[in-house]
Amino acid sequence: MRTFVIAGVTIIIETILLWLFSLWLGVHLLEILLLGGISIFGIAWFFQQGSTYANNHINTMTRGWTGLDTGGVRVFRFKVGPVVFGLLMFILISLIITVIYYVEI
Repeated sequence: MRTFVIAGVTIIIETILLWLFSLWLGVHLLEILLLGGISIFGIAWFFQQGSTYANNHINTMTRGWTGLDTGGVRVFRFKVGPVVFGLLMFILISLIITVIYYVEI
């Protein structure tokens, strides 16, 4: 239950941020909905990857300069927590809305 609440709050916050960004640019929200969702997800991906890279870099530098074993090098594994789940759900919802909006019936 807690996961769905956090995911829902993430979707609401992401919608508000993209709405404010669309107001700042002077475009409709539906024009930046999908690309904005993918961009925010990409930022989350890079933060997780950058954290793993920084830890590996520090561990190898410590091992190289001092010889102490500080945990070794870890493989990057993307973790899907409640916030990332909300980001993925937002991308799916925005994809559906974008397709419905731009399809000519």
